[in-house]
Amino acid sequence: MSRQRTVGTENMPIGGGRDFPTAPAKWCAERAAAHGLSLDRVRSLFERYGTAGDAVAAYMAAGEDELLPGNDYSAREIRYLIANEYVEQLEDLLLRRTTIAITGALSADLLDAVLDILAVEKNWDAARKAFERTDFLDLLQRRHGVDLDQLSPKDQGRSAECASTRKSA
Repeated sequence: MSRQRTVGTENMPIGGGRDFPTAPAKWCAERAAAHGLSLDRVRSLFERYGTAGDAVAAYMAAGEDELLPGNDYSAREIRYLIANEYVEQLEDLLLRRTTIAITGALSADLLDAVLDILAVEKNWDAARKAFERTDFLDLLQRRHGVDLDQLSPKDQGRSAECASTRKSA
C-alpha cells in the first residue's frame, strides 16, 4: 500500500481479547448472575469468545433457547452469530464462526439444525436451503475428504488417524 505504519498492533487486544479480565472466574460468575445463565454456560461462552461472550450471553438470555443436537451450541447463540458475524453461507457458520467442524462435533443432525436456523434468519426458500446443504457437503468432500456418512456425533470418538497423530507441544 506504500504507506508507513503509524502504530504497532502486535500487543493490541482485539475482539474477545479486549478488556480481558485478570480474574476470569470472577468475570464468568458476574456475567452468569447478570444474565441468569448457568456458570458452565458462561464459561463455555468465555472460552469461545473471550469478553465478547458477554454480548452473546445477553442475547441468549433475552429469549427462549435450546441446545442443538449433540452439542453445547444453542439456537440463540447461532442466531447471534448470524446477526453479528457476517454469516452468508452455511460454511461460514460451521467452518469459520464456530468450532463445530474443527472439533469433530459435526453430525448430520447438527448440520441440519444449524441450516434450519440459518434458513429462517436469512429468509431462504427451500431451493436455497437445499443448495446450501449440497454445496456445504460438496465442500467437505472436496477440501477435507469427509462425506455425509462420516459425520458423527463428537462422543463417538476420533478417527484412527486423528487418534494416532501426535499432538504438538
